[in-house]
Amino acid sequence: MMSICDSLSRMLPVPHALTFPFIGLDITDRRVRVLELFGEKGVLKVKQHGEVAVPPGVIVGGCIKRPLEFSAIMQGVKRTYRCSHAHVSLPEERAYIVHMDIPRVEENEIRQSIAFQIEEYVPLKPEDVIFDYTVLKDHSSASTIRVLVAAMPREDVEGYAQVLEEVGIVPLSFEIESQAIARAIIPENKQRSTVMIVDIGRLRTGVSIVRNNLVRFTSTIDMGSETFSRALESALSVSSEKALEMKNALPLHPAQKDFYEALAPSLEKLEDELHKLSVYWQTYHAKNKNKEERQVSDIILSGGGANMNGLAPFLSRRLNIPVTVGNPWTHCCSLNTYIPPIPHNKSLGYATVIGLALPHMTCERRYE
Repeated sequence: MMSICDSLSRMLPVPHALTFPFIGLDITDRRVRVLELFGEKGVLKVKQHGEVAVPPGVIVGGCIKRPLEFSAIMQGVKRTYRCSHAHVSLPEERAYIVHMDIPRVEENEIRQSIAFQIEEYVPLKPEDVIFDYTVLKDHSSASTIRVLVAAMPREDVEGYAQVLEEVGIVPLSFEIESQAIARAIIPENKQRSTVMIVDIGRLRTGVSIVRNNLVRFTSTIDMGSETFSRALESALSVSSEKALEMKNALPLHPAQKDFYEALAPSLEKLEDELHKLSVYWQTYHAKNKNKEERQVSDIILSGGGANMNGLAPFLSRRLNIPVTVGNPWTHCCSLNTYIPPIPHNKSLGYATVIGLALPHMTCERRYE
C-alpha cells in the first residue's frame, strides 16, 4: 500500500479511459492539502487546490487520535473538492526506510524472505507491519539480494484507509511524504545523483537522501519555521506577524546584524544536524566504491520554511555543498508558458501534494 517505486507513467502512459483524476491528498497533523492536475496542450495545469485545517490533537505524530473528527474533516474535503480517488501521503515520522541483504531467492519468494528478517531492522512484529520494497540490482551479488524496504505500522495505514473508505475516497496509492516530494522537485539532470532534500515545515524538518529517484534514508529534525519565528520574537521583541515579514524580506546576511544574530543559534543547529546526517550517510556507505553514491552532491530545500531570504546560500557556505530552493512545478510545466495559481512562496509547501498528483501508474502493489 506504500509506493517506493519509481513512476512508470512517462514511459508507459495509461490509456485515457483507464485513468483517474490526478488528485493528491497530503495529510499532516495540522492540515490536509488537496491538489488536482489536468493536461492541456502538453502542459499539466492546476484544476483545483486548497487546504483544510486539522485541529490540534486530531492527528498527533502521524497517528489518528480522534478518528470521528478526522472523518468529518475528510467528508468536508470530499464534498468541497469532489474527489473520489486520490494518491495519499503517509506521515514521514512513522515510516522506516531500511536496506536489507536477503539470501538470493526466486522473485516470488522475496516478500516472504523480507518478512522473515524485517524484525531485525524494524521494531515491530512482521504481522504488525505493511511494507513495500525495491530490489537494488547494482548492490546484489551471486548469493544475496539487496532490497530497499519502506515499512509502516499496520494500524497507521489501516487507520487512514478506514477513514478514507468511510467517506468514499478510494486511495490509489499510499506514499511516504519524502518520495512524493522527490518526484516533484528533483530535476531530471539530478535524478541519478545523491541528493539531500530538506523539507522545512512549520514544526519539524524532514530530511531525506534520494538516489535514482528512490528515497534511501529519512530522518526528522525537531525544528521548523516556527523555531526561527520564535527566535526573532524573543530576541527582537517583535510580533509573530512581524517576525514572518522579516524572515521573508530581510536577507540572511551579517550586514543585517540584529536579524542575523537572532537567527544564528537556530540556523547553526539546523546546519549541524544536516552535517551529521550527511556524515552518517557517507559512513554508512564507507565500503561503497561508488563515490557518487557515498557523497551528497546537492541539497534541495522545500517546505514553507525554505522561503527565508538567503537560507540556501547560508547553508551552502556552511556545509560546502550546493544548496538550492526547489521548484515543485519542475515536472508539471515551464513557468515561461504557464503560471500556476499558487504563488511561489506558498507552492514550496505544496511540494508533497504536487508530487502525489503528478500522473503516475500505481506500481504493482506488493504488500501484506
